[in-house]
Amino acid sequence: MKKFEEFKSSLIGDEQGMIKSQLSDMVQNLNYIVDNLESMGDDIPAWVQDKVSMSNQNIKDIISWYNSKIKNKKYEVVKEV
Repeated sequence: MKKFEEFKSSLIGDEQGMIKSQLSDMVQNLNYIVDNLESMGDDIPAWVQDKVSMSNQNIKDIISWYNSKIKNKKYEVVKEV
């Protein structure tokens, strides 16, 4: 039984590691876009704005899920931007 619990714990750690890695990649990509936004000009296609809007909504959905999960606990609620 102990081996299963260790295995289960390692999966949770791996999943969190994967999410942290993906979020880190997202931050790098967002910084690249922000830094180069001026050079993209005014003719940014609508599909680009749509992807940005969808990504922002997805992040807000994650924050909302987290806030509802901890609503009755003593953790600080994350503010949506």
